[in-house]
Amino acid sequence: MKKRNYKNRNIHALIAFLISFVLFTGCSSSHEHTWDEGTITVTPTCITEGEIVYTCTECNETKKETLPVSEEHNWVTDGTITYRCKSCEATFTSVGDLINHYGNVHGTSGVVWKTQDYVCQDCGEVQTLDIDDNGCTAAGGDC
Repeated sequence: MKKRNYKNRNIHALIAFLISFVLFTGCSSSHEHTWDEGTITVTPTCITEGEIVYTCTECNETKKETLPVSEEHNWVTDGTITYRCKSCEATFTSVGDLINHYGNVHGTSGVVWKTQDYVCQDCGEVQTLDIDDNGCTAAGGDC
């Protein structure tokens, strides 16, 4: 009868375990991780946190970090311009109606004051900006 060599079988099992451990955990922990610059997987908004994933350049292990809520809004506009009376804040959709208003209500030929509303796509906040004669907003966004 042939004698079995259990010592070699145990060593092979140990090696197989270590190899599978490294493959499934992604890292043998024998090095200090060198993280890449990270990839933003969830962009933060003015109301939600974001997420960035870093990958080790040596073993491909990943780690996730939370990005804070952004202080910036995602402003959009439909392009509608509103004309406002500088005396009483009444609003009009045409410059002609505003000029008539000045003459009929205030008895003057007031200044044309154009504004444009911007809405944050994420939180719904509305920001009204003045528009100068060149079509530029006070924030300089549409020049």
